[in-house]
Amino acid sequence: MSLENDWEEINEGGQLSEQDYNHIFKDIKGTITRQRRNKNVTIYTLSTVFVSVVCFFLYAYLKSVDQQDKIALYVFENKTRNPKVYHLVDGSTMILDKGAKAFFANNYNENYRKIYLQGSGAFTVAKKEGVPFIVYTNHFSTQAIGTAFKIKNDLNANYESALLTEGIVQIQVFNALKKRILAIGDSLVYKRVNKDIVIHNTNKILYSPKNIVKHSAAYNSSASQNVAWIKPQWYAFENAALPDLFKRLEKIYQVHIDIDSDGMKDKYFIGRFSATDSLTHILKVITSLNNLEVKQIDSKTFHIYRKP
Repeated sequence: MSLENDWEEINEGGQLSEQDYNHIFKDIKGTITRQRRNKNVTIYTLSTVFVSVVCFFLYAYLKSVDQQDKIALYVFENKTRNPKVYHLVDGSTMILDKGAKAFFANNYNENYRKIYLQGSGAFTVAKKEGVPFIVYTNHFSTQAIGTAFKIKNDLNANYESALLTEGIVQIQVFNALKKRILAIGDSLVYKRVNKDIVIHNTNKILYSPKNIVKHSAAYNSSASQNVAWIKPQWYAFENAALPDLFKRLEKIYQVHIDIDSDGMKDKYFIGRFSATDSLTHILKVITSLNNLEVKQIDSKTFHIYRKP
């Protein structure tokens, strides 16, 4: 007898026997038991999934912690009263002033050479192809290319500064879009209160990318055949588009610079070079800062292209 038949019998006769009640009770009890069993299976399944998810995230977290442990930070702190010299594994030299701290990751000198500086320090950077040397302060980073420079990042001061003493550096102020290039003797000062950026430089001579002016104390128009004689003491460029810049360098050094136009799109240069710098050095600096490659074909021909 089914529950539906029992329900029909109640409607027709109005009474059920004790045997019918027992039978209906067993059917209802069986239905409830099956529902509970299904519910238990569902709860068990959900619990298993939940535990699996928790275990997965726990494993991922522990793995990330383990990786963080592997990329540990090392701290160099000058606790003496005098400047202290540190010789780094890449051949660079770091001098920390009293109380200064330098933070390194243990993968320093692999793909990058990154340092975070608190206080004041000076750096003489060893050249290493493809491994940039970058010093971070609170508000800007300084990337060096075979360079010597000084950084001030005193936490109690109202400014941070970088002074270039040799080579060339590129500075990225974190709240500014444009990067700055410093030449020898240039000093960049970042004012923490009003976020102003000031560059002090000596012997600054700016050359327009479209109208470069020759300037030299030894300039003599009658000696125009002597390229070295008429070259300026400094070549400085203010936001020069790279194609224009390379054309100017072609005229100054009387060479041919072949460029891939696709790699030059929206690329500019701000900086200054000494007249004593070789063209190879100048091209290397410009291409390094713009993710480009330079290849010397012969003594008078260079090819510049985008890195693959």
